[in-house]
Amino acid sequence: MTQRPGAPLDVDALDRDLLRAYGDGSFDSVYYALLGTRDRRLLRITPVEKPCGPDYLRLGFNLESNLDQGSTYALRVGYHRTWINQLGGELLFTGQIGNTMGAGAKWCQPLDEAQRVFFGTSIAHRRNRADLYENDARIAQYGLQNTTTDLHSGLNIGTLGQVRLGWRDQRRTTTVETGTPMVQGERLDTRGWAVGIDFDQLDRLCIPTGGWSLNADILDGSNSGYTRVNLSS
Repeated sequence: MTQRPGAPLDVDALDRDLLRAYGDGSFDSVYYALLGTRDRRLLRITPVEKPCGPDYLRLGFNLESNLDQGSTYALRVGYHRTWINQLGGELLFTGQIGNTMGAGAKWCQPLDEAQRVFFGTSIAHRRNRADLYENDARIAQYGLQNTTTDLHSGLNIGTLGQVRLGWRDQRRTTTVETGTPMVQGERLDTRGWAVGIDFDQLDRLCIPTGGWSLNADILDGSNSGYTRVNLSS
């Protein structure tokens, strides 16, 4: 970022440069300084790299218990590989064992150096169980399997957030594992165009005190005769 002497400081451009440098998650901290020369002023940004990375291994454990349906647990692992090429492509592999079993892979690839336009794809498979009750007694247990494949492109809109447009394929299978088959097992396939919107202007990641956010996920499942819209703010 350069500026002519005497010209007013473009605070918005300064904020955008700093937020982009810090917000990509590759640095532990970012410092800046305005330097004066004969015919222009320079903004020098000094990033400090994280002590770990650029690849990360994450582990998580979840345990829930209640008096009605017993206990559930989950052990999660994720491998996040960053900067796999010069434009900043990323790979994320996830796995989970426990009451819910699952695995997934996600690839995000920016298409320009400013990372305004990107392409992405993902696949995820989950398997869990659901109980069917009658008069507080469990009469059947079902196995639920869900496989989702996404292929999309998107646009980062400054520091506001991003929008995505792509194709989604969801395949759900229900089977009776134990008990009386009160509901027959079936398979439901849904595919169609998907639109995603993620805007975040909150002042803090945890317990924000100001700002706003908007998340929308729209799936046109015309082959199944319905359109699903999820909104949260």
